[in-house]
Amino acid sequence: MVDNLSAPLDNPFKSRIRIGGIDFFKDGRIAFSTWSGDVWIGKGIDATLQHIEWKRYATGLFHALGLKIVDDEIYVLGRDQITHLHDLNGDGEADFYECFNNDVQVTPGFHEFTFGLETDSQGNFYFIKGGPVNPGGRGWGPLSDHNGCMFKVSKYGDHFEVFATGVRAPNGIGMGPNDEISTGDNQGTWVPVDYIHYVKQGEFIEVPDLSHRDPPPTTFSPHLCWIPYDWDRSNGSQIWVTSDKWGALKGQMLYLSYANCCIFEVLQEKVGGVFQGGVVKFPLKFDTGICRARFNPGDGQLYVAGLKGWQTNGAKDGGIQRVRYLGKPVTMQNALHFTDKGIYIGFTNPVDSLTAGDAANYSIQQHNYRWTSAYGSAEYKLSDPNEKGRDNVDIQSVRLSPDNKTVFLEAPGLQPVMQIRIKMNIKAADGSPLPADVGATINVVAPDSNPGVTYTSLR
Repeated sequence: MVDNLSAPLDNPFKSRIRIGGIDFFKDGRIAFSTWSGDVWIGKGIDATLQHIEWKRYATGLFHALGLKIVDDEIYVLGRDQITHLHDLNGDGEADFYECFNNDVQVTPGFHEFTFGLETDSQGNFYFIKGGPVNPGGRGWGPLSDHNGCMFKVSKYGDHFEVFATGVRAPNGIGMGPNDEISTGDNQGTWVPVDYIHYVKQGEFIEVPDLSHRDPPPTTFSPHLCWIPYDWDRSNGSQIWVTSDKWGALKGQMLYLSYANCCIFEVLQEKVGGVFQGGVVKFPLKFDTGICRARFNPGDGQLYVAGLKGWQTNGAKDGGIQRVRYLGKPVTMQNALHFTDKGIYIGFTNPVDSLTAGDAANYSIQQHNYRWTSAYGSAEYKLSDPNEKGRDNVDIQSVRLSPDNKTVFLEAPGLQPVMQIRIKMNIKAADGSPLPADVGATINVVAPDSNPGVTYTSLR
């Protein structure tokens, strides 16, 4: 269920509410920051969302596209610095704007926005900065040392470092429960399509022009997955489900699409130290280009927020919406496993044996992309890298696990491929429909000696 919050779109300051950061206080109050440079605080969030009172807490910040509340104090990411906001006289407005850290370089390049603000278990802060993309999206303006980098700032703001390099326009990052750091990126120069990537310290991620290395790299580490262009062409943040209120989806990563105003569940596995997986779209639609999301510690539900500033299907300049789990059984894909015998697909609940056991209800196609300095990439066949298009993958049989929560698609001979798309027309055991498409990436094909017969869970 998606509920709308009455964000202060019509306010006495005539300030545009294009939201770039969001978080919650321990008591359930909400705070958000805007591209226009404001911070607002709302109280009165309850089941109905009808009596929220908003007050502007701060203003005059520089492209405030990230916000994090630590020990009930607000830290805001601007293009120029992280600002620690203080309300010294207790009147509900910040009266001391402390420069927490301003080591990041700033140039006149319009598109070098800074995105997201996350903390790890040790209290360190992380954020990411785009490249100075030229108008129209191709190539770059003058480069600084910090364009296209992820950064780490110590708990007290006294140490700043470049954590990783090589990103183009990464509108949002994520922090996992075990300090896993992730990012996405926007299709464009050196980025064939959007992707999800786990970031390692000191790593080059993808864009050679923004690697800050001489000579520029000619390879990069595998992404968790590539996102089909027709599903998403401009990313938002990633967030992990931490709430017990979300039932069987607790522990899953979610990926936000800014361009298509939707949320994806991320299905992932780790084979020999290499991550891979795919995404499944939730059947939900949002009013604006969603960039950020947080779980509210008060009601345990997900709140998403965003803006309409770049290309997006969103209709509104900005807004906040709540995604509320109603407690009813939700059956959808929640795991993937690729082997030399075929593909395992796990589900949160049992599937209908009649439709799920029929091979005619499935189809698989696959293709690669080209990693070049061009803007994006066409699709190229795995069977012939010079021919545009997709290859069909033959499904020889379908088998179900004893608990009907795993489907095995027998498709021997799978190879690593950048994009594999699985379509299915099956039902849950209770007759409810299921998401029809999985888009995934195979980096490693694992050996499988006993496909489909004893397998019970991928989680």
